[in-house]
Amino acid sequence: MVGVGLKRGDATTINLQSLPNHRVTIKRTWSDGSIKHAIITGRAPLTANTPLVLNLNRGAAPVGGTDLTSASIAAAFPSANVQCGALGTISLSSLLSAPVRTWISNAEMVECHYRGQVGNSTLSVWFHVRLFVDGRLWVRAIVENGYLDNGAGGLASNVDYSYVPAIVIGGVVVFNNGGVSLSHFANTRFTAEGWIGINPAITPSHNAAYLRASKLVPGYAWTAPSAATLNSLTQTYTPMSRGDIPAAMSVGGASAHLGLLPNWDALYCTSGDARAFRSVLANSSAINSRGIVWRSRTTNSIPTPSGFPTWTLDGPGGGGTKELTRGGLQWEYHHDVNEGFLAYLLTGDYWHYESMAMQAAMKYFCISFTKGSGTSRTLLHDEIRGIAWAFRTVGCYVAIAPSGDSVADDYRTWLDVGGYKHWRNKGPNNPTGNQLGYPVALSTYDEARPLQQAPWMMNFWIATNGFVWDVEPGFADTSAHRAVRDWMYKGVVGMLGGNGTGSFCYTAASTYAITISPNIKANFAYTEPAEFYSTWGQVYQATMGTANTSCGLALGGTSGGHPSTAVDGYWGNLMPAIAYAVEHGAADAATAHARMSGASNWSVVTASGFDNYPIWGCMPRA
Repeated sequence: MVGVGLKRGDATTINLQSLPNHRVTIKRTWSDGSIKHAIITGRAPLTANTPLVLNLNRGAAPVGGTDLTSASIAAAFPSANVQCGALGTISLSSLLSAPVRTWISNAEMVECHYRGQVGNSTLSVWFHVRLFVDGRLWVRAIVENGYLDNGAGGLASNVDYSYVPAIVIGGVVVFNNGGVSLSHFANTRFTAEGWIGINPAITPSHNAAYLRASKLVPGYAWTAPSAATLNSLTQTYTPMSRGDIPAAMSVGGASAHLGLLPNWDALYCTSGDARAFRSVLANSSAINSRGIVWRSRTTNSIPTPSGFPTWTLDGPGGGGTKELTRGGLQWEYHHDVNEGFLAYLLTGDYWHYESMAMQAAMKYFCISFTKGSGTSRTLLHDEIRGIAWAFRTVGCYVAIAPSGDSVADDYRTWLDVGGYKHWRNKGPNNPTGNQLGYPVALSTYDEARPLQQAPWMMNFWIATNGFVWDVEPGFADTSAHRAVRDWMYKGVVGMLGGNGTGSFCYTAASTYAITISPNIKANFAYTEPAEFYSTWGQVYQATMGTANTSCGLALGGTSGGHPSTAVDGYWGNLMPAIAYAVEHGAADAATAHARMSGASNWSVVTASGFDNYPIWGCMPRA
């Protein structure tokens, strides 16, 4: 079973011509009807450690045969159980007659999901079961601890548990925490998996160049990571572990988890390497060790804005939440990682898809109810980067969600109404706005000085608008998204201006903080564009203390004072934003990019390590 993402317009049907025993399940299409995401299931003759190259072709996949169903799984009667110490045991056999959902059903494979409640605790157990036509079974067991509500209109009482777990699949213990007690913290979950029958032990390797060309991932331009870098990645998931994600997610400065995709995902996109593939999956699983599990007790699904219009993590009418920590592992709104998206795209595994959905829910339920109800709640927190990463996380989720998923449909509406339509009114449709391309300011770094804003945070938001546009979130009307995208491109294009008192010098575009208003504001005060300067030339003079008369030819830098830090500094943060602006034809974007890439020391930037740290190494795709 493998997931494939296709470029818009490439195909409406696909097959593996050289492999007769396979089926294709289309999960998501582009707006033009072509395939965006499909899952291929089947059988192939393999020799250990010898790659089998399978070419994807246009045309109908094999059909015929009898589809396997939940009744097929029940007849196979797979053996699996989860023991949570004295709290109780859940056996798959007792659940086989009532699957919660059928994820895939065809003549090659069926996957169904089952759920059981562990005694009187807040623990629940899920089983994801795949039955292949040759009789082999694969079982994923998931143990969860967390609800948003108690089913009676109040906040759930989520508590930590300590127990010795035992997950047994096909008579084999696949996880028991070494026989010692596991601390299962509130609002977290973990998983273990196993085969009943021989494990084929297949590792897929997608065509990395095609993956990047599909625009489902950013346009990473450096594609030669070292063996040492790939070997250093976490490649094995351990329940309740952190993976490569820092324990303190809000750690200052650059970190491999921060970006449109985390660095381990970017490394797979540039290499297609098996080590990076394993790291993509391991880290996507590890995000569940954080406090992201807040199901609806009534529906046992991910809670939605419409279903909980006034709710936050603090209950009905609650305030905003910036961070929470479970077992020493922090989840933080402004520094969270985009986990699950690539893992699900590559595998079609529902575990990764739901992990992505849970993170999208966090983006809604951490915003104070004072920002609005339901899908009208403003996508606004107290830092610009928090807004950016919320657009990214929710945008990726709804873009790849299977057609007809009602939970994703609700989050898509929220992203449109509370997100792009709201910020269209503050930016491009705002008659009192300006030409900076910034729809709001939320930060200053000296309350005794005129208002400052971090342009690198804005570059996160600008790049996210472009990335989410490319992956296509599925709006019926894309006008608000396009308007915000194009208007905000003025921000990064303006920072890369040429000589002249009306422009900002491109050589200073890595400046950490710029002065965008003559008004003095409290730190993190909400400020609308009517108070900003009208031109980038005014911003340059207010920031530098002198008018722009000559930019020079060499890129400067406040990240260590030298552009060699571009790989993890403010030149790097800027590169995806200007790359998307060029690709989408933003006014003057190509000229602005040419200024930057034509600088006398641009070679220092390009040689600063993007092969091993491609997360920011984006260039316009041809």
